[in-house]
Amino acid sequence: MASTARLLALATALPQLGDGLAEVLPTNRASGPYRIDLTATRPWGQPQTWTDTSPHAPPVHPHH
Repeated sequence: MASTARLLALATALPQLGDGLAEVLPTNRASGPYRIDLTATRPWGQPQTWTDTSPHAPPVHPHH
């Protein structure tokens, strides 16, 4: 469980880890903790890229 405030504090404390983190954090969350699953990759000499890998509900397909 994480909160946006704690993740931003982590990004500030460890800039190498937090590079680009604020851009992928959800903006529609309450201030309390929530589940989030993020992956970060950084090719040599390139900017870090964050990906949200949280499980998402499958799309609903109406039956015809």
